[in-house]
Amino acid sequence: MSEYFKPEEFECHCGCGEKDVNPKLVELLNRIRESFDKPITIMSGRRCKAHNTKVGGAKESQHVLGNAADIQVKGVEPDDVQEYLMKHFDDDCKGLGRYRSFTHIDVREGKIARWNG
Repeated sequence: MSEYFKPEEFECHCGCGEKDVNPKLVELLNRIRESFDKPITIMSGRRCKAHNTKVGGAKESQHVLGNAADIQVKGVEPDDVQEYLMKHFDDDCKGLGRYRSFTHIDVREGKIARWNG
């Protein structure tokens, strides 16, 4: 898939085998990885509809479309990740949300979305 990420890292956590993601998402993650020069852990990537519902995901979740990943950058707090991405990757991270233990990024089409969970 890429130098830094394997398809299995994006696999739905329910065990259904869904793991296909948008190549733009992988490209963005590669660029983020190189910018921070630190490993990135994919906490949640692709989700099937059933698993998305089970975990309380948004009805129109970008995870279901393969456009999103919840990430942790090793040694960097989510608020610092979000701030950095808004400054350096704002046009590329169409969806960008900060949570207590991870940062959500996505490559959705259309309008930019920003939030703190």
